[in-house]
Amino acid sequence: MKKILAIIISLVLLTSILAIPVYAYTLDDGAGNVTENGEEPDEKLAVEGDYLNLTGGNHNLRGSIGGDLLGFFTSLTVKDAVIGGSMRFFSFETVLDDLTCRNLTFAGTDANIGKNVKVNAVYAVTSGTFVFEGSCDTLVVYAQKVVIKGTVNDNAEIYSDDVSFASDCTVNNVVVESVSAPYLNDTDGYSDATDHFESLTWNKVNVWRDTFVKLPSVIIYALTGALIIQFIFGKHARRTAEVLKAHPVRFSFSGVLYLISIPGFAAFMLIFSREISAALLFLYMALISVSQLFAGSVLGARIFPTMNRFLSAVIATTTIAIICALPYVGGVAIILSLIVAFGFFAVTVFSKRTDKQMPTSETNE
Repeated sequence: MKKILAIIISLVLLTSILAIPVYAYTLDDGAGNVTENGEEPDEKLAVEGDYLNLTGGNHNLRGSIGGDLLGFFTSLTVKDAVIGGSMRFFSFETVLDDLTCRNLTFAGTDANIGKNVKVNAVYAVTSGTFVFEGSCDTLVVYAQKVVIKGTVNDNAEIYSDDVSFASDCTVNNVVVESVSAPYLNDTDGYSDATDHFESLTWNKVNVWRDTFVKLPSVIIYALTGALIIQFIFGKHARRTAEVLKAHPVRFSFSGVLYLISIPGFAAFMLIFSREISAALLFLYMALISVSQLFAGSVLGARIFPTMNRFLSAVIATTTIAIICALPYVGGVAIILSLIVAFGFFAVTVFSKRTDKQMPTSETNE
C-alpha cells in the first residue's frame, strides 16, 4: 500500500503542474538567490546564492548554481551543470546528464540518470521507469521499473517488482524488496542477479502475508483515528455527508479539483512566498496521510445517518482502512478516499452553508 500511495502522490503532484499555468516571472532577492517561473527552451544558469526556485513547463538547464535547485516541471533536462547544493523537484519526465550535485530528491514518472551524473545520494519516487547510469553513494528508489547500470558505492534500497542490473554495473550493499527476483540483463540473456552480485540481497515480498500481518495495526489506527476525527470534526463530517447526499456529482468534482490543484497553487505561490508555498504543501500532505479517517467519518454519516456518529465513523473508517490495505483493490479504495477527504476539505473551508441551513435528520449522539 505504501508504494501505491507514493506513486499516487507523485502522479497527483505532477498532474497539478499541467492543470495550473504558471506565468513568467523572475525575481532576484539581492543576495544572488533567484525565483524564476516560466518556460525557457535552453537556459544557461549562473546563480551564486543559496537556491534557485524554478517552475513551469519544459526546461533545459545548464551552467552552475551555488546552492540548491527547487522546482516543479512538466519536463526537466539538465546537461553540463554544477549544483553546489542539492536538487529537489517534481518532474513529469526527467533526463539528467553531465551533472554534479550534493543530493538528488525528486518524484515523477520516467527518469533517466545518465553516466556522467555524480551525486552523494539519490532519493526518487517514480510511477514509470527509473534508469540509473551515474554514480552515487546512497540510492533509495520506489518505482514501477528500475534499471541499474551505474555505480552504487555504499548502499541502496530498491522497491520495485521489476528490477534489473547490467552485468558491468557496480553495486555494494544493495537490498531489493519485490515480489519477483531481480535479474541480470546481459547480452547473453537474463539470469538471477543475486548469483552475480555477492552484495545484492533480495527480500521476497508476499503481499497477502504482509497485509494480514499489518491488519491489527491498521485496525487500531482506524479505531483511534475515527474517534479523534469525530471529537474534532464531527459536525463538519455530518454537514459534508448531507452535501454528498444532496449533490454527489458536485461533491466528487470538488474533491478531484482540490486534489489536483493545491500543489499547482503551491508552486505558483513560490513567486511570492516560500513559506506560504511550504505551508500549503504541508497541509496537502497532512490531509493525504489522514484521508481514510475523514472519508470514513463522512461515509459513515452518509450510510448510517441514524446511528450514533462515533459508532458509524468507527465502522466505516475501519472498513475503508482494511480495504485500502488489501493488494490490488487497495489502490482504487485509496483514490476514492482521497476524493472524499478533499471533498470534505472543500465543503468545510469554502462552503457557506451553516448548520441551520443544513437538512435536519434524527441522529443518535
